[in-house]
Amino acid sequence: MKKGLEMVCSANNGRSPVMRLLAMRRLHELGNEDCFVDSSGTFVDKINSWDFSREEITPTMYLAMQRSMYSAQETSELDALLRSGEGDLIPYLKKVLPSLIDEEGSYRTRALQSVNLNPAEVQPAKQTLPREDVVAVVTADQSNAERVKKMYAESGRRYSPLIASVSELAGMPEITIVKDRFDYDVYVSVFNDLAARIPRAVDEVIRATN
Repeated sequence: MKKGLEMVCSANNGRSPVMRLLAMRRLHELGNEDCFVDSSGTFVDKINSWDFSREEITPTMYLAMQRSMYSAQETSELDALLRSGEGDLIPYLKKVLPSLIDEEGSYRTRALQSVNLNPAEVQPAKQTLPREDVVAVVTADQSNAERVKKMYAESGRRYSPLIASVSELAGMPEITIVKDRFDYDVYVSVFNDLAARIPRAVDEVIRATN
């Protein structure tokens, strides 16, 4: 049976899809036909159901305000809610999150094309779940590694894949995410960091799971 490598980020939109294609390229370079690569996101179910904590929503709210994605009245109302620490932020999230996801998708397409990878091979977004056929879960960052470890620990099943961030597996510093800025240059910086780490991470996964 083929071994599964699962690439994971939060929304399964900007990072884990490209990690998957970069990993597939590396396996092809190695002539490895014993592994398959999948991708998923730890927050996909949250996005589909709008089930976010206030702490999870707040950074997106500040980013959207900084980018003038709300009317003047909405900005004033939202600012008051954020300052008070009370009130429902979900309506404000619903107004901007689809646009931010689409924008990141457009960045992803441009970045993949720049390294001759096919954007059409990106899978539809899906939720990260414990899986028996996965021998290694490679996450875009340490926070997602911790989320995945918790998922497996709480699943009640005896699945025990290797779970680590791409940077940890590659033996490189964790990737810095610029939370208060979101544009193509920022995305490409993260993309390039992932591209530098994925080959080393894949090599380490193969070594560690053989």
